[in-house]
Amino acid sequence: MLKTETFAKLFFLVSCTGLLMYVVLAFYTFHTAYTSISQVQKFRERIQNNSTTDALLEDRFTNDLKYILLWPIANVTNKLVEDGQSVFINYNCTYINCYLTSNKYLLNGDYRNFEAIILNASIFTTWDEKNIPDRRSARQKFVFYSELPSDSAPMCNICAENYFNWTWTYKLSSDILRPLIEVRNLKNEIVAPNENVKWLTEVTDSRKSNKNFEMGRTKKDVACIINNCHTKNDTIEYAKKLKSILDQKALVVDIYGCEFIKCSNDCLNEIKNNYYFYLVYEDSFAIDYVSAEVIKAYDSGAIPIIMGGANYQK
Repeated sequence: MLKTETFAKLFFLVSCTGLLMYVVLAFYTFHTAYTSISQVQKFRERIQNNSTTDALLEDRFTNDLKYILLWPIANVTNKLVEDGQSVFINYNCTYINCYLTSNKYLLNGDYRNFEAIILNASIFTTWDEKNIPDRRSARQKFVFYSELPSDSAPMCNICAENYFNWTWTYKLSSDILRPLIEVRNLKNEIVAPNENVKWLTEVTDSRKSNKNFEMGRTKKDVACIINNCHTKNDTIEYAKKLKSILDQKALVVDIYGCEFIKCSNDCLNEIKNNYYFYLVYEDSFAIDYVSAEVIKAYDSGAIPIIMGGANYQK
């Protein structure tokens, strides 16, 4: 009888303990879920009520925030981007746990605390040690950034050897590719530029009909627009010689810009309506360099003829 009573008390005690633990666990789970939902709702309200996004994620990646320094350029006071994470958010980047700033004193006054430092090529037109970092940490990445053609910003100083960890330029060999032009397919996937680009071998009927419509018009032969009157590759002289040769073949070449025909504000439409071909001379023949003039040529509706240093099949 005593054993039965003891067993009953023990069973009752275990049952009560289990019930108590269940209640505590249920309350904790509910509280955690409610708190998470509440935080998400508050975050959404902050997004809706704020015009800027810099401060919205300040606590989300406390343990994994990467700091990137845009090395300041002497005598340049205008900010290229706002400090914070907004640039990564606005461009829908895969990773947004990065903080971008041009304030090299942000992290305890020591720029060696940054994970990466981005240095613009314009700093290195003359290698002046007063304008570049004079110390670095072992874990830090120095990134060379340039949109300029290599012949406009040459790196011909022996001090540049092994100075940078990564490159961020228009060149296909860059660690981070930054092209002026991207070609995307209907799925918004980047097709080109690419070392091993795969172009579509078939063209849709609508594109064929548009092409035939353009070729069927009565037009002049070639339009050439020169925006830079002082180039290293003698663009004007080359255009004059080409015009002289094609004139002998009864082909019309109209040169716009500089000392030639004045181009109106609606210049691209004039070319689209009046010419079969749009001749583009790149300001630089640097490898892989493609300028905004190429975009204009494709947008003109005429057939682009491009003279430059890039492999345009890529």
